[in-house]
Amino acid sequence: MTFVSKVSFLFSLESSLSADALWERVRNIEEWPERTASISSAEIIGNGTLATGSEIVMKQPGAPESKWFVTEYIEGNSFTYEMRRAGLVTTAHHVVESELPTGSSLTLIFAMQGRFAKVWGVLMGRKIRKFLQLEAEGLTKAS
Repeated sequence: MTFVSKVSFLFSLESSLSADALWERVRNIEEWPERTASISSAEIIGNGTLATGSEIVMKQPGAPESKWFVTEYIEGNSFTYEMRRAGLVTTAHHVVESELPTGSSLTLIFAMQGRFAKVWGVLMGRKIRKFLQLEAEGLTKAS
């Protein structure tokens, strides 16, 4: 019997940006390094378009380069990508919603599942929470 654990982190932030404007920032992954300190570089492999099946190579400070695969894409609303490494599946959800009367919100959910998820959650939890906060703040900032 194999024990599989799951750990997840959530960060949500409201923005004065319209949902359309915020979505443009979220979907333009290659511009993230200009907006957030949590991403050093990001490149969509192939035609450069974010869609289900896209491959993204990303580098974060203090971490090795990683390859993510987009598993779900809903234009104007959300996308999910996934990375697999020895004994661990990491999933990141990005959700943009309209907030009435004006503005929007961004919700980021980072989840790890596998034999070592709880261990990684304990070891990296503080850094993961900080990176989620930096990403959300950078993408939702009105300037």
